[in-house]
Amino acid sequence: MSLATYTHVSRTWEEYQTFGLYSTWVVDIGTLETEHIAGGVVRDWSSDGQSLLIAREPDQLWLVDLATGDEDLLPIWGTEADFAPCGNKIALYGGEETTGIWIYSLETMEAHWISNRFYPEWSPDGTMLLTDSLVRIADDGTRVGKTEIDLEYGLAVLARWSPGGDRIAYGAYCEPSDVKYRNAGIWVVNLDGTDQRLVVCPGAVVSWSPDGHKVAYGAPSADSTAGVIWIADVDGSERRQLTFP
Repeated sequence: MSLATYTHVSRTWEEYQTFGLYSTWVVDIGTLETEHIAGGVVRDWSSDGQSLLIAREPDQLWLVDLATGDEDLLPIWGTEADFAPCGNKIALYGGEETTGIWIYSLETMEAHWISNRFYPEWSPDGTMLLTDSLVRIADDGTRVGKTEIDLEYGLAVLARWSPGGDRIAYGAYCEPSDVKYRNAGIWVVNLDGTDQRLVVCPGAVVSWSPDGHKVAYGAPSADSTAGVIWIADVDGSERRQLTFP
């Protein structure tokens, strides 16, 4: 059975009374049957697929067991959060006194500050965290080193590792001189900083295909009437609109 999870926003007063404003649901991809799991915004699956990480106001993070429905409030404050591939650590953006990226260990129940940036992204092997640079992470969740990456043309946002962990896709300005419009595009760079190139422009919020050969991204539709999802080869060729307004 293949499952996907999503956050539902209540559209009627009856839905709001039953589920609250935000609620987490699971859908069976084969049968399309849905099941309400808990209130809140879903952030990530655990690596074993048995639990969901859910955010609730005010900046609370909860672990919800899918089999039992048991909920555990984590002793950390944060919003954006996801599991390390090993499953025993969580990277999050938050903090009660010092805001930034923290790593919380589910084994030791300790949190370690990593960076003052946001949108943490784990490497596929769980040894590095992509923030504004590459931060090497020890087994206990502490920071052991940092490697700067030149993600040029403005602040790189929502960067994503390739499935093989050797490339990074990110959003940044298409041209540094484009002051008037400041169009954002999708860039790709090797882990060692080489072969940095613009893939598509405009484009935002990138994701990799499982084989690492294509990227999916958001951009205006071909008729410029709405924002839609596109797909393209990593070299920028074979662009195709996937959704339609």
